[in-house]
Amino acid sequence: MISKEILEARSWRNSLTEAEREYMIQVLEKLPQDSRLVIFLHYWRDIEFKEIAEVMGVTMNEIEFIHRATLRLLSKVFGKKLNEQKNQSGEVAA
Repeated sequence: MISKEILEARSWRNSLTEAEREYMIQVLEKLPQDSRLVIFLHYWRDIEFKEIAEVMGVTMNEIEFIHRATLRLLSKVFGKKLNEQKNQSGEVAA
C-alpha cells in the first residue's frame, strides 16, 4: 500500500489531475517493495543513494541498479499510457 504521506504530497496535488494521480498510485503499488522504497526515499525524502543503501543493508551499486531498473519500467508504463491517450484523442504518437 502507498503511504498516506505520498498520497497527500503537495506536489502531487498541484501537478497531476485526479485521474493521473490514481493511475500513478496504481502503478507504484504494483512495483516491488524495494523499488517503491528507493523511489520514495530518494524522490520524496531527498535521501541520497548511499544513505538508502545503509538503511536497506545493501550496497550503493544495488540501489543504483534498482533505481535505474525502476525508472526504465516507469518510463515504459507511462510512455505507453501517453501513447494510448494520444491515439484516443486522434493525435499521431511520436
